[in-house]
Amino acid sequence: MAEPLIAGQMVSWAEISASISIYGGEEFQTADYAAIDWDDSLTPEKIRGTGGRIIGRTVGEYDANASMTMYYAKAMAFQRALAQIQPNKIGLVVFDLNVSWSPLDGNGEVFSCQLVGCRLAGRTVGNATGAAATTVEMPLSIIRIDPGDGTRLL
Repeated sequence: MAEPLIAGQMVSWAEISASISIYGGEEFQTADYAAIDWDDSLTPEKIRGTGGRIIGRTVGEYDANASMTMYYAKAMAFQRALAQIQPNKIGLVVFDLNVSWSPLDGNGEVFSCQLVGCRLAGRTVGNATGAAATTVEMPLSIIRIDPGDGTRLL
């Protein structure tokens, strides 16, 4: 079984903590995931003056994306927890995903990140030949990313 990836960085199983705070529901905790990935971006608009010169820029539009991949049995348990809030419409249930980890090559420092205002945006079940476990990749629609060190883009 491969080591889990957090934001593309390999970490030890023992060094990861993840919890999902379902709005209006229970907190869902699991270590049964293969990957959690996220990214955010800020796209400012250039403001042009006379002659096409750039005279400034706007604050820009912020966007954030994420996905998590869980092993099948735990993904089904998570989806049942969402269904407790919104039966038959689990894609409408909002939750925060809280992740803490320590990289394998780090000095013991613990990092954390909160993915705020998440909703399921899809599901892909992955089956592979051999001994690999069945996984469910779930892209997330998220509002923002709050790194634990306070370095938000916007």
